[in-house]
Amino acid sequence: LKEAEDNLNTHAKELGRLKTEYDHNLNKLTESYYPKMRPLKIQVYHSLQVRRMLEKEISWLELLIQKRNEIGENFDETKDMSVARRDVVAEAEPMFNTAIEVMQGLKKEDLAVMRKYEH
Repeated sequence: LKEAEDNLNTHAKELGRLKTEYDHNLNKLTESYYPKMRPLKIQVYHSLQVRRMLEKEISWLELLIQKRNEIGENFDETKDMSVARRDVVAEAEPMFNTAIEVMQGLKKEDLAVMRKYEH
């Protein structure tokens, strides 16, 4: 029984050390790593957004050139590209609607935190 109690105490001390090490590492991440990485993550997100925008613009210009080559001199961008323009808007519309629904579902407190502003 004494040996089992000693083993239990040893195991408890090891778990206590692990818990302390875990708390130390978590504090280190929270106070040091995350604040340093935040600007980088923002920059990466922004770069991805710019890349997507450029890809969309390139695909639009490719489509524009293709239509211009098909139609010839009588090409009118507003008239001839209206179907393609509607397709682009229709592709983005569900994402906008989802974003609006999510924003409308937020509580006032959450919106205040997002804006870093409270009334």
